[in-house]
Amino acid sequence: MHNCLDCFLNKRSSSKISAFCYAAKVGNLDVLQEMIIDSGLDFNEQNRFGRSALHYACRYGQVLAIKLLLTEGALRTDLLSNTMCSAAHDCCRFGHSSALRLLLNHDEDLVHILNSFGSLPIHIACNVGSAECVQVLLDCGSPTAARNKKGMTALHIACENENEEIASLLLEHAPQTALVIRDAYDSLPLHHACQTDMLLVVEHMLACLDDM
Repeated sequence: MHNCLDCFLNKRSSSKISAFCYAAKVGNLDVLQEMIIDSGLDFNEQNRFGRSALHYACRYGQVLAIKLLLTEGALRTDLLSNTMCSAAHDCCRFGHSSALRLLLNHDEDLVHILNSFGSLPIHIACNVGSAECVQVLLDCGSPTAARNKKGMTALHIACENENEEIASLLLEHAPQTALVIRDAYDSLPLHHACQTDMLLVVEHMLACLDDM
């Protein structure tokens, strides 16, 4: 095993922490496990982008690596990158819902972390169109009425992106007051929906507004 680790280090980097991050990125469990046992590294160390090994495992959807890092590596889940992104933001950005669920089962508070753009993980999931990630976030208690720096809620984003599946999911979970939140351009989610072909979403919104 040591020969495997030495070969990996020689090929990837002279820096053990860089090698550890790379092993997390590619899901090399043998190298990760040996480094956790033998290296004496601070595995919560972050690189020049502010990313930890957990960020890379989440970014590339390496579920088994994430499980190993959280259980045997005891990695902190609250580490943020230079743009204040958590590992949960990275899961959402690349649509890795299984990785996201595993991460949130370990630390549900990640649903509340804002990045430097004022975006929660749910804003990112809506922006990339990952209904699976949105569902995981809703299951774990993600806020639905929070606004990013553009004043947009998750529902604004879903409607602007013409994602009827995500908009419908959000309407099932969001408080009715989310329907009357205006973004930085003074637009309601309904205004964005009316610019699309999401007829059922528009009808649902109008019905909810009538009940308010």
